[in-house]
Amino acid sequence: MHLLAISVWVGLVLVATYIVMPRICRAPAAERAGTAAFIQSLSDAATLALVAIFITGAYSGWRGVNAAEYLWTSTYGNVLIVKLALVGIAAALGGHNRFFEMPRLLTSLRETSAEFTARPLKRFAAVLHVESIVLAAVLVTAAVLVSSPLPGTT
Repeated sequence: MHLLAISVWVGLVLVATYIVMPRICRAPAAERAGTAAFIQSLSDAATLALVAIFITGAYSGWRGVNAAEYLWTSTYGNVLIVKLALVGIAAALGGHNRFFEMPRLLTSLRETSAEFTARPLKRFAAVLHVESIVLAAVLVTAAVLVSSPLPGTT
């Protein structure tokens, strides 16, 4: 379940950042409603994936560490702390987009007049881009984590 949720979150962010957002920036005004629906769906799906990641990750992390002192005294625990910090940063970026950038963007996209500006879309895309870079670092850290020995096994 944890891997599925991670795949959903990372996949959504990467596809949105590098495939969809560049096309949205060039899309005609007639496609604004579809763009707004996509952005809302992206945010909702990423939020659900993040909830699943936190629930399954907390279980898996605790099972791997097994004792609080191992967080500080083992390689596995240290790498887990780095991974948690990176996931926290990525979640904060996603939260920033959801609660600060997305409302402005959706309002702008729903404008029927010619007052639409690309600025909210570019800000949303920029935060999404940074989130994608942080998520790539999370994947690298996760690869190191799974190759690290569990505390007490060495």
